Order: sequence, then C-alpha cells, then structure tokens
Amino acid sequence: MYEHRSEYFPIWFDKIKKIAQRRQQEALKPYGLSSIHAMYLVVLMHQPEGMTFKEICEKLCVDKANTSRAVNVLEEKGYVFRDYTSAGVLKYKIILSEEGKNIAQEVGCTMKKFHQQLIESLTEEEIKAVREIMFKIAKAVDDMENDKEEKA
Repeated sequence: MYEHRSEYFPIWFDKIKKIAQRRQQEALKPYGLSSIHAMYLVVLMHQPEGMTFKEICEKLCVDKANTSRAVNVLEEKGYVFRDYTSAGVLKYKIILSEEGKNIAQEVGCTMKKFHQQLIESLTEEEIKAVREIMFKIAKAVDDMENDKEEKA
C-alpha cells in the first residue's frame, strides 16, 4: 500500500498534519475557532506564566502577522489576555484566561487521543526510534532555517 521511499516523507507528514487539523477543527468549532488557533492555545497552556509575541512566534515558527491575527481573535473571544505587568513597560505577555485554559485542555485531549491512535500499532522500541528520528528531522529543519536566515 505504501512505498517505503524517502521522497514520500513530506507527503506522509502533510497527511498527518491535515488529519490532525481536521480533529482540531472539530474540537474548536463550538467555540468559533479554527485549527489555526489550536497551536496557540496548546503552546500557551504549557506556559502558564504567559509568553511574549516574540516567544510565541519562535516556538511555533510562525510570523508576527499570523500570530497577531490569531491572538486578536483569541483575545476578542476572551480566551487570552495581555499581561503588561509581568514583562515590562513596553512588553506584555499573552496568558490564557480560565475559559481559554479549558478549551486548550480539550484540544490537548483531542490531540493526545489522536497521537495515541497514531502509535497504537507500534512497540515501545519503535516509538522510541520514531521519537529520536523525528527530533533529528526537526533539528535538520531548524538548521536549514537558521542557514537561510544567516544568508539573508
């Protein structure tokens, strides 16, 4: 069914991403949000003290314009707020509200269930190997991005 060729890696990654986004979309639809907002909610859930725009952009590898749009929607709906006291006069941190935390946990549970389904047929040894390989691929992607930025 699947050819074991490395040229298909991007196709497989894209397929997994699309299915994950569909699951996120389903979980967020009742809140008037889309899958775009899921990654912001989840990353903020893991940083209860909040994050600056710059930290969010770096963590998610997303530009400031996209982050600004997503955070504005989340703020308008009351799922995040800006804390000007913790980061200094000119900076502020984005923090999840209580309702935002609840939604983030729901999305987190949805994604955890999806991840469990992805790996349920794998042995512990295979899971460990996939994790190590994915870290190497992620590092290679980071290195490519850093090289690109240095040349610019």
